[in-house]
Amino acid sequence: MIQRTPGKKKDMAAVRKLFSCVIVVAWLASYIVPATAQFEISPDHFQDRPDVSPKQTRRAAAQRQEQDLMLAQRELNTCENLLADQDAAVEQAREMAAGAGAMGDAAAPFTDGYITELSKRRALARQLAPRIARAKAIIEGTEPAAVVAKAAGSR
Repeated sequence: MIQRTPGKKKDMAAVRKLFSCVIVVAWLASYIVPATAQFEISPDHFQDRPDVSPKQTRRAAAQRQEQDLMLAQRELNTCENLLADQDAAVEQAREMAAGAGAMGDAAAPFTDGYITELSKRRALARQLAPRIARAKAIIEGTEPAAVVAKAAGSR
């Protein structure tokens, strides 16, 4: 067994006291550090942030919504015009193919032209489907992301 001398008892007591103090300081620091981090990212920390009233926020949101609606309507009109132009080209090719077939001429090139225009129309419709769905979703007020994903998946 180890014999202790009076000097060693004092040293052991000092070590215990020091260890207890370290434990208490570490415990207190565990509460202080999160509070400091929270204080640093507080939005009140920035003094140059202008105060915005709820009325201004609602007005800005209404203006953004109105602008989004105008852009969606413009996008929808653009897509519909592109489809209408392609529909006109398909109709013209169909009339030429029908006229050539009725006259007994070699209708094959006209029929091929009609089929080509029709396939272009279908490809354009598939290409524009997500844009049209997104614009309609914005206009109707639904969530555009889900509608566009559904339109893109239905190709």
